[in-house]
Amino acid sequence: MLPDGMRQVVLGFDLEDRLKRLLLISYAFAPAGNVGSFRVTRLAKYLVRLGWQIDVVCAAPSLYELIDKNECIPEGVSVYETQVFGARVGSGTFFSDTRSMWRRMLGTLAIPDNKIGWFPFAFRIAKKLMKVNSYDAVLSSSFPYTAHIVGRFLRLRSDVPWVVDLRDPWVGYAGFKEPAWKRWIQGQFEKSVVGAADCVLANTHWMCSLLQERYPNLEQWKFMVLTNGYDIEDFDAASECSRNGFTVGFAGRLYPGLAIESFLAAVAVARRKIAELRLLFIGDFTDQPDFRTLLRKYDLLDWSFLESHLGHKETLAKLAGVDALLILNYQTDGAEWCIPYKTYESIYLNKPLIVVSPLRGALPDLLRDYAFIAEPSDSDGIQAAIRSTCRAVQERQEFPMMNQFDFRKLAGDLHARLVNLRHPR
Repeated sequence: MLPDGMRQVVLGFDLEDRLKRLLLISYAFAPAGNVGSFRVTRLAKYLVRLGWQIDVVCAAPSLYELIDKNECIPEGVSVYETQVFGARVGSGTFFSDTRSMWRRMLGTLAIPDNKIGWFPFAFRIAKKLMKVNSYDAVLSSSFPYTAHIVGRFLRLRSDVPWVVDLRDPWVGYAGFKEPAWKRWIQGQFEKSVVGAADCVLANTHWMCSLLQERYPNLEQWKFMVLTNGYDIEDFDAASECSRNGFTVGFAGRLYPGLAIESFLAAVAVARRKIAELRLLFIGDFTDQPDFRTLLRKYDLLDWSFLESHLGHKETLAKLAGVDALLILNYQTDGAEWCIPYKTYESIYLNKPLIVVSPLRGALPDLLRDYAFIAEPSDSDGIQAAIRSTCRAVQERQEFPMMNQFDFRKLAGDLHARLVNLRHPR
């Protein structure tokens, strides 16, 4: 019997026949259209096929900023949707509303993040679920880090093994700029969560090493690398389509700190020798006047194809039709620990890759033998990467597949860890 006040969404199987049961805490889940949701939804899909019953506690889809109509709840997964304090339909949360200066200030003060209004609802539901079900493990996944606060409070009430899917750094992430006082508080939260968890997942080897160095007194086996990846079932609709000229594609979000202007400046010069060079950009940023102004600045607007935000599978189908793919990394401190999610899907598409990134870090380590890489500040290097990529396309150069990033394998690795969690007494 379900606790009062819960909404349950169940598709498919008779879950009573499952061998293991997992409670998954993630703010976003299908049909959310962001990479955090893509990761946990695909891991859940393949864990179910490995014999897991999975209950997901997440925010209601009406509160997601992006919805992908093709993202479906996997068969055999139960989803418990919650409200969020201060949230409004389709616009994030009270703290993430940047139209008001005082709300931006409150957003800065929100700890651990601007989704903290989700905590009381998510904890209430998770607590009730743990009363009525017998779980073999709890897994919390960030961003937002509020998910781990829910997990930490559950750990205070139960000794069910707990896995923290930290993904990117909690402290020092390249995408966030936080004042020193807030970084210190975040560090205390991270220390408490990591110390109490039975297993901590990092999405790159560099990130895993960072955590091991940051917490040398903890058992090193506690930390595990579980990268992002690609789901071959997402590419069913992908098909080769022809465009005139040599086209480089980019999809995603243009976060502050990504070296898009350095790339465009290099393209403007490279086009003098590669007149057929075209660009394809997919994302909601293409509707922004500032981005179109940037394209005009380098006389590239007429040579660019712009698509507003598409569904995940639609985006992959579009990218399958270009000649080469662009990957941008942060230029700021902390970039060395990160690998953009689209990198792994780009690997599956087996296209030549142009990577604009610092030369030290997880991303260049992964792609050094498979991509043309240049520093964001090295305009000549970016131009050389573009020319080399064009030659690779003309010569039909093939790049080896890296099958270790298939989500079926990644879910298998997670399954093996979940059934062998060592919970310290």
